[in-house]
Amino acid sequence: MLMASSHAVHYICFTLATLLCAQSVTDASDIQIGRVETFIRKDVVLPHKRDGTSVIPLNFTFTFPGPHAAPLDLAKHPKLPLVLLLNGASVESFWYRRVIGDLASKGFVVASTDYYRPIPSGSPFKPKPGCRPQEFVEVSARLINTLYAFVHSASGHPSAETVFLRLADTDELLLLSHSLGGSVAFSVLTGECEGESKSGGSCEGYEPIMNSKGKDVVIGTAVFEGYLAGSGFQPREMELKEGTFALFLSGQYNTATRKAFRGVVNQGSCASYVSFQNMTHFGMNDFVGPSEETHQVTPCAQSTGTDDPDFTTDKATQTAGIDLIADIIDAAVRLRHGSSKGLKSRLQELVEEERVIEGDVDSDCLSGLRAAVVS
Repeated sequence: MLMASSHAVHYICFTLATLLCAQSVTDASDIQIGRVETFIRKDVVLPHKRDGTSVIPLNFTFTFPGPHAAPLDLAKHPKLPLVLLLNGASVESFWYRRVIGDLASKGFVVASTDYYRPIPSGSPFKPKPGCRPQEFVEVSARLINTLYAFVHSASGHPSAETVFLRLADTDELLLLSHSLGGSVAFSVLTGECEGESKSGGSCEGYEPIMNSKGKDVVIGTAVFEGYLAGSGFQPREMELKEGTFALFLSGQYNTATRKAFRGVVNQGSCASYVSFQNMTHFGMNDFVGPSEETHQVTPCAQSTGTDDPDFTTDKATQTAGIDLIADIIDAAVRLRHGSSKGLKSRLQELVEEERVIEGDVDSDCLSGLRAAVVS
């Protein structure tokens, strides 16, 4: 059982929308990558305490293994950590559905949400046509508290509608993060959101959640091109909390992610790095632009300025890249989470695939974190 939360609340409601197996994920313009699903989705509306004051209803989508997913014999395959998506700025969770579905099919339970916040006064960000005129998808560490208020409530009041949470090890939380979401993940992992309660910004009054062993539930992050930046937006050296890890992922044009990775290693923390061919800053998203567009960027987001403006891709290439990302995340988490038998070689094989530009994976540090799991 998880330790009781001082701010635990009952979830508000379930929507009736539940996607069953063997459905295809496409949108009207056919730019969303299709797949055969081996997972199920459920929507839950939760009360989120915004800016440490007002409470708003916020929809969370839970994606979890279906009956045809990866082995769920818990005697042989221990439960995997619960996963929370921390979106990139202006990138709706819809565009992460491929990687989320891949992870759910492998046995993970993944929570995602679109947290719209007002565009700050004077912001250079200008919404594109068809996007919300005064709001954009942002993210905050407080979403962790909102998620765990639901987890605590569900564990204290179990029901058939929340039974899917039993598929995850809710004593542990992996942050799946992208861009701005990555900087929020590192604000949590470096302890920058602790101490004085902060309202607004990326911390938004975040409070660490302790598990049944008295340890922080956040175990690390798998992050695509996101980090804490200093002056000139240069990556800062970061010391992660003891027992946590970071798996840095990047596209072919990004060099800052590798600098952030080296900065974490220089501080003695556990980190790995993989960069991919045929990927931009939005490489973890399953958006593929129409052929007349010259740059891959999800519809309401902005290009970073570091990618080649003439970059193009196709569905098959993008799908294969996202699937490889999910495979690497899965292998790294399992190596950290359980027996290392065969997993070190499996992870090494993955980072040696042709579409990987560089793979610098510290399997020893990942497997060494096992002691923190069982102690």
